Amino acid sequence: MAHSYTTPDLVYGVADYRGDSYELALKARDSQADVIVFAGVWFMAETAKIINPGKKVLIPAGRAGCTLADSMTGQDVKKLRALHPGVPALCYINSTADVKAECDSCVTSGNVFDIAQKLPGDELIFVPDMLMAQNLEAELKRRGTPKKIISSGGSCCVHDKYRPEQVEKLRAEHPGIKVAAHPECPIEVCEKCDYVGSTKGMAAYVAASDAKTFGMLTEFGLVNRLEAEHPDKQFIWPFGVCSYMKKNSLINTLEAWLDPRPD
Repeated sequence: MAHSYTTPDLVYGVADYRGDSYELALKARDSQADVIVFAGVWFMAETAKIINPGKKVLIPAGRAGCTLADSMTGQDVKKLRALHPGVPALCYINSTADVKAECDSCVTSGNVFDIAQKLPGDELIFVPDMLMAQNLEAELKRRGTPKKIISSGGSCCVHDKYRPEQVEKLRAEHPGIKVAAHPECPIEVCEKCDYVGSTKGMAAYVAASDAKTFGMLTEFGLVNRLEAEHPDKQFIWPFGVCSYMKKNSLINTLEAWLDPRPD
């Protein structure tokens, strides 16, 4: 299994399944295989193991980190919840297992808005993505179900670099372009885009759109994938490469399969 942010040789050369972390965890659950090789980062392999406790999960990149997942621990969540007793706590799937264990529910970038909207009360703890928390608060207000979002943690080292000026430049240089962004981007960026959604959501948006040119504010791996799947469409990508995801390679994927190690 290869996350969309890994390289094309993995995504299209050897992977049986490709997608975002949650999609792949579900594919692993439904697979008849006893061993899952997950080309991604550490928290993704953890999530796959949580959903598939009876299967062996191997990660080629070893303990490849994530600036977002590594920004918060379970102890941090305990302290935050102690400051806000009784407030429901949601964690983003891009978090470590100990953070997930301290929260009431785990959400994805594809369902966070719907789940948060249904929770009782007018306050909500959301960790560990502080930029997604801002987008969540704005979206709930737009839907007419406002909540105060209490957030802590960090941000994605790829998506937090985008700025509104880049959206404006894309529109100036490519009239008629449709711009899509991940909700891990700053709110000032998301407000200027045509579509904001998960990796899976962005892929679906491109597939359903009649537009021919798209600005993609996300990791380059998804752009590679979309170029392969939609050769009739043009994708403009300002920048954004996850060095952690790129630690996965054909060589260490083969090594993980042939010589699995507990580390």
